[in-house]
Amino acid sequence: MKYLCVAEKPSVAKSVAHILANCLAHTTPQTGSSENQYIKNYTFSFQDNSGNRNEVTVTAVLGHLTSIDFTSGHGWSDCNPIALFDAPIETKILEAMIGVAQNLKNKVWSANCLMIWTDCDREGENIGKEVVEVCRQRNPRIIIKRARFSAIESRAILNAWLTSVNSSQEQLDMHQSDAVEARMELDLRVGAAFTRYQTLGFQKEFQRLDSEGVISFGPCQIPTLGFVVDRWEQRENFTVEKYWYIEVIIKHQNKEVNFRWVKEQYQNEIQINEANNNQKTKTEYNCYVELFVDAYIVMLSGKDAIIDMVKSVPKSKWKPRPLTTVELLKLAARFLRLNSQSAMISAERLYNQGFITYPRTDTDQFPPNTDFKGIIGELKGGAEAELNRGQNNSTDQGAFDWIPFAESLLNDKFRTPRNGQKNDGAHPPIHPIRYPSSYLQHREDQDLYNFILKYFLASCADDAKGQETIVEIKVEEETFRATGLVILERNWLEVYPYEKWGERDIPNFRDGQIYKDPIVLKKEGRTTAPELLTEADLITCLYENGIGTDATISEHISKIFIRNYADKLREGQKEYIYPLELGLALIHGYREIGYESSLSKPFLRRKLEEELQQICDNQKTKGEVVATFVDKYRNMYSMTVQEEAKIIQAFMRHFGPPVCSDPDGSYIVGSRKIERRRSLINPFNIKLYFVFDITIRHFDILINAPNNVNGSMNVQNSCYGLELVMAQVDHIPKHVKIAEAQGGYLQAAEPAAGASVGELLEDQGRILMNGNSVFY
Repeated sequence: MKYLCVAEKPSVAKSVAHILANCLAHTTPQTGSSENQYIKNYTFSFQDNSGNRNEVTVTAVLGHLTSIDFTSGHGWSDCNPIALFDAPIETKILEAMIGVAQNLKNKVWSANCLMIWTDCDREGENIGKEVVEVCRQRNPRIIIKRARFSAIESRAILNAWLTSVNSSQEQLDMHQSDAVEARMELDLRVGAAFTRYQTLGFQKEFQRLDSEGVISFGPCQIPTLGFVVDRWEQRENFTVEKYWYIEVIIKHQNKEVNFRWVKEQYQNEIQINEANNNQKTKTEYNCYVELFVDAYIVMLSGKDAIIDMVKSVPKSKWKPRPLTTVELLKLAARFLRLNSQSAMISAERLYNQGFITYPRTDTDQFPPNTDFKGIIGELKGGAEAELNRGQNNSTDQGAFDWIPFAESLLNDKFRTPRNGQKNDGAHPPIHPIRYPSSYLQHREDQDLYNFILKYFLASCADDAKGQETIVEIKVEEETFRATGLVILERNWLEVYPYEKWGERDIPNFRDGQIYKDPIVLKKEGRTTAPELLTEADLITCLYENGIGTDATISEHISKIFIRNYADKLREGQKEYIYPLELGLALIHGYREIGYESSLSKPFLRRKLEEELQQICDNQKTKGEVVATFVDKYRNMYSMTVQEEAKIIQAFMRHFGPPVCSDPDGSYIVGSRKIERRRSLINPFNIKLYFVFDITIRHFDILINAPNNVNGSMNVQNSCYGLELVMAQVDHIPKHVKIAEAQGGYLQAAEPAAGASVGELLEDQGRILMNGNSVFY
């Protein structure tokens, strides 16, 4: 039997080849070159239990072999962007992958069985399908097998080989592949149509925009940006408010103890409701609450404080659940200062080298048969061997400090990790499987590995345990409370330095103790604005709102920085994300259009992700999902073009008025060509920029403003007989005189007598032409 095994990456092919050659033939594979400089072909042979000779070749691809694009005649200058929603699409081998595809054809012609070793996720299934299609061009009768594995280590790889060889059930999951193809097609159609619309429509309009790049649109990228803008606006629009509370201080055992009023929040809520019901102003409300607190201060001052309750209750700080991709990205951003894309790249390097399990998983439950102590023992043994040999040159003091903790888990401290709520059945939670035999080349790899290692050990320990003491006192009829905490067993916190649990000291009290003349204080505080999003916060937003998957979230976040829609700002130990002008203009423009489901919100993309999962579950077909969402986005595109004036106004707020960039003074907005020569009202030398919102396609408008005192605006109809009617005027008869349309022309006369420059600039009126708005 001749096998051709194809992995998704060269590093995985190398590892798989060496593991299989060692396990099956007790040898090392021979290495040969291929048509691509990055890909090697590994070969070995062995005899099976029946005495049959088997030849194995292990090779790789470099991710996707193919890409999809529109057929000829659909370039940037060839068609209206709306045509892209229905334009034919073709699949081609990527130019950079021609040599990779040729290597597959060369190797598959003499093989009996093609075994797919791509990553076991949606993308891997689709890449596997591409490999099969290329190989069948050369060998149509090839037998197809699928190897499924979650870690690049001997047991997992050998088990994947044996299961694939001995079972006819291990095949590619074509439903998952279809889901990928549906997502790719929709992203291409929607992204290309809106990107061309934005770039052609606005780039030359505004001088401050980069004239060389594109104003990119992505169905996940824009909602991602929307979260950033929403939080930025919440912070910008936040009004700081005062609030008051009462503290009672008593001295016990030479220590002052502060007690907080337990009614504080309740009383504030009462006053807020009363203020709302009585329609009090903010100032009146604040005065009312402050007087209310002052009254309590007077009532309580000089009264005794009596210990009303002393209670001790056990307190636990739970150990972490098994590690998922999303949690890894969040924690790496928070504790290691790694952005999500860097963390994902680092995790993939660790996986490809066989140090951790597959890093793209949503599962937070370990399989019941997981040999936790076996994993811990192997990690400990590997670390001790490196420590004894002195070959690990890491300067990180935490590289080996976990060994005693691992030893305690192997003795009697081990506790089964607590299960989460998700199990996709494909991969276990992320965890280490082998300790690096030498110092990792990249510092971020070392940091991330140490984090994953200690997270796993922490999940195998017991919860941290403490004792909380709650003390309540009475002053008159009012109750005040203080709490203290003593940590009894740190347990998992001993090995996990990223999480803190601090003690709060409190003296010993007894019920019924009386304290004379306690100090009663009125305290003032101020509300604080919400913080800007950190990358960890943004990852949470995307995950909870169904934007992307655990495998793609990092890509969506990185794109808003690459496109100059957002940037980062470091304040102290945190790095915050804030929107740039272009990002604000896009979100504000799309937000002001009355879509049924806003482009800047996550709802439509979340619905698409749900239906992609239905394709995976064989509940819907690729064609059904693509057709449904092409219709939705096409309708939204049409509405965007109709409401274009709102987007232009949003851009004007951030980039100033549009400018003429062509020599003849013309520019393109959507499908309309507009020529500007001079300002409409010449006597004041004021430029009033007009945006015409005409819903008819191919409508050419010519604006002429002669350089004379009686400046005029001429609108010429070239839309095959469109009849202009009498212009209606809303709000501005005082400032501009409008004459009746005659012969296809609409005459706008000079400013009204007595109109000042200030009045003309401040006026936000509009001229209504045939039911469509002409803004200035």
